[in-house]
Amino acid sequence: MRNLIYATALIGVTLAVHGQASLAGNVLVVNGGADTFEPETTVDITRNLQVVCSGNNQYRVTSSVPSNLSAYQQIWDLRYDGVITPEEHEQYLRFLRSGKRMFVMGENGGFQGRNNSVIDLIEAAGGGLMTFAKPGNIQTIHAPFDEGGATLVSYRNVGGVVSPGTGAFISSGARGGTGVSWDTGTLEYAPRGLLTVMFDVNFMESKASVAESQILQNLCAYVDQGGDQTGTLSTTLITTGAAVRGKNVYVWGFRGSSQQGNGRMVVDSRQPAARVESLSDIRQMTGGAYHLLALDGDGSVYGWGQSGYGETGCPGFYVSTPCKVMSNAVQVAAGEYTSFALTADGGVYAWGHNLYGQLGSGNRKNSNTPLRVDLGGERARLIGAAYEGAFAVTEEGHVWAWGDNEASGLGVQGSNYGVQRIVDRPIRVPNLEQYAGDIVHIAGGNGWGEVLLADGRVLGWGLSASIGMGTHSTASSSPMPRVIMDNVRQLFARYVGSFALTNGGNLYTWGQTGGSAFSMVYGESPTLRQPVSAVSTIGGGKEHLFYETEDGKLFGVGYNDLYKLNQAKCCAPSIGWPGQEIRVD
Repeated sequence: MRNLIYATALIGVTLAVHGQASLAGNVLVVNGGADTFEPETTVDITRNLQVVCSGNNQYRVTSSVPSNLSAYQQIWDLRYDGVITPEEHEQYLRFLRSGKRMFVMGENGGFQGRNNSVIDLIEAAGGGLMTFAKPGNIQTIHAPFDEGGATLVSYRNVGGVVSPGTGAFISSGARGGTGVSWDTGTLEYAPRGLLTVMFDVNFMESKASVAESQILQNLCAYVDQGGDQTGTLSTTLITTGAAVRGKNVYVWGFRGSSQQGNGRMVVDSRQPAARVESLSDIRQMTGGAYHLLALDGDGSVYGWGQSGYGETGCPGFYVSTPCKVMSNAVQVAAGEYTSFALTADGGVYAWGHNLYGQLGSGNRKNSNTPLRVDLGGERARLIGAAYEGAFAVTEEGHVWAWGDNEASGLGVQGSNYGVQRIVDRPIRVPNLEQYAGDIVHIAGGNGWGEVLLADGRVLGWGLSASIGMGTHSTASSSPMPRVIMDNVRQLFARYVGSFALTNGGNLYTWGQTGGSAFSMVYGESPTLRQPVSAVSTIGGGKEHLFYETEDGKLFGVGYNDLYKLNQAKCCAPSIGWPGQEIRVD
């Protein structure tokens, strides 16, 4: 182990966060075992990691990468001399592209094979720039970012201090230390930090100095949280706006049915966006027509808003203060009046409206308490909501669906568009099984569904007019998956259309073009849109889209009512591209 105290560099190579929460939970630690160059150091680092970074994590220590990584929320690869093999390389890419987090360790010199394989992973994951140095030895490694190079990079330390273009160090103090973290800036391929790489690891040893131990604590928090995660996520909200900013939920627009969540049933829509005061450390937020769900860092699910069908999971028709619905969750999703959660043990739960079989319970009874969905004994790794249905992708390599199957929206042959075809128990979707292992996001709308694959392809099925097949006719549909576009890193799919952010930073929309604001929001085929500036996150609601720029500004496009998009006017005309700025403080 080279004793190079000032030779560490931390790089946050960043990928899409496809709506999936990355939480404390099961952590895979790959340490090379007895085959590593210094096994005693590896053992010490592994033990120290589990002491310093314990939190709520459960660790599995192994000397090699297992074939199935779906059970883990994080991977810490502590091999500083073991080459990442081509098979591991592909496994790691799929893991990252599913929205989960990794820490990968390199060394400063003498392990060129290891370092080259780490650099290959960085490049494949979206690019990066690393610099590490010690007195008399400076090395810089460049991997592809946008053409402007390092001068366009903004650096952020774990404490949240941003210093554009200059860099900030991870340490126990505001300045100095031995690590540099990359975050958003203007990185074309890298809006958020899922992959963290550090060269030289003395700071991870139990004998490290107090200052170096603080670096490890900061690193634990950084990898677990992925930096200062903000942005809007997928909802079906109609006239209400909601976003996660700094791990807090903010709500604006229509708040006449307890949507504000601060103890009052009615808040004037003209009031500024306000934080939901009882919630903190929020990792995911979603919602239906008039209710909202939030998932926090401990895995607790909270619901509030209108609850006529039990969709909040709380007692009462209106829920003015978020109530805890369940624990041990890793993902939430919502249809129009139905809610879903995925738990750490692979269980899928549903509650709320059930007229169209959305609960998968085999009957049409609504429920205000979570009901476990029967997937034939399989463990789910990913869930997604349609407008009046849902999907689950299992570790066993299958896709299950239930709810309304009009226009073959569940991926199996169904009825014509506008004619309900109820599937009240989950069924397997054979047409999707060849893709199941590569699905990183699944969702849908009214009579159609879509997946985002790890290679960036978006596939859709069901109503042709909603999945960008170049038609506005609602008479055309198919249960067979069709390629819509590729090179996508984030996908938002709800109600009648979709919104995509590509690896190159471009925005595309597609979907139905008749009625309301849809003609300006979507397009009969994927349509390039021009945002105000570089985009980090996308999301939206039933008839509107949001995007957040890399400088933290939020813009809205589409149906405007009750101050949802134009915060100065109640019922202004629909907002076209590039959108209206929305203040969320």
